[in-house]
Amino acid sequence: MITVVFPYISDFAEGDELKYAIRSIQTHLKTKFRICVIGDLPSYLDSNEIIHIPVNRFSEGLFKKWFDQLNKLQTAIESKSVSEQFIWMYDDTYLIDDVTYNDLLKPKAEFPYFSDNAKNAGPLWQHVHTQTCEKLKHYTIQVFNYETHLPRVYDKSLLLYLIEKFSLHKNPYAIATLYYNYYFPDTYPDDVKNYRAKITEPASMYDIITATDKKKFLNHKNKCFNDSMKGYLENTFPEPSIY
Repeated sequence: MITVVFPYISDFAEGDELKYAIRSIQTHLKTKFRICVIGDLPSYLDSNEIIHIPVNRFSEGLFKKWFDQLNKLQTAIESKSVSEQFIWMYDDTYLIDDVTYNDLLKPKAEFPYFSDNAKNAGPLWQHVHTQTCEKLKHYTIQVFNYETHLPRVYDKSLLLYLIEKFSLHKNPYAIATLYYNYYFPDTYPDDVKNYRAKITEPASMYDIITATDKKKFLNHKNKCFNDSMKGYLENTFPEPSIY
């Protein structure tokens, strides 16, 4: 049974996105799984059904976002409650069609590497990704951007080796991009746009339905969790999860 791991910080949530993300997993993930939340646990979730690992978040430093994610990944690696291969998931990402374990193993990347979203993401993001790309040029001819914000499968031993080899506790690298390019340098990934609907601005119900047509995943920015998005998620996942 594989563990689906959600890193979660309640202060950053716009609402109950995590509730719908878990419902989407229960509805569409076609493999046996357990849910683990690392960080905060919202009151609407059942602590008896979920593996909860409390972790204090990094709140200081220029690259606190990257080091906080790394700390939660390290926590997952060290926990005996988390399977050796685990699915790293996000509270603002939803499965909107059936997804198998093999679907998640299939590499998906952003094309081109620095898309318009990447260019507009801010200087810290650009610094981290540029640094990651430069480091990876020593190991692969072509570097792909795997920062898709989709669920992905990590192997504990491979991830731990990467953390130690690249001193990730000191250097803020884009972890998914580092992991998949380093371990799968000869793989040409699929274009994530074939699988993901990405909502970057507040949208109407019609726009959300149109964007998600024939996609397997939905992801949205925090500011997009408006009434239309809530309505879409409630209509799509009306049944409460066991969690």
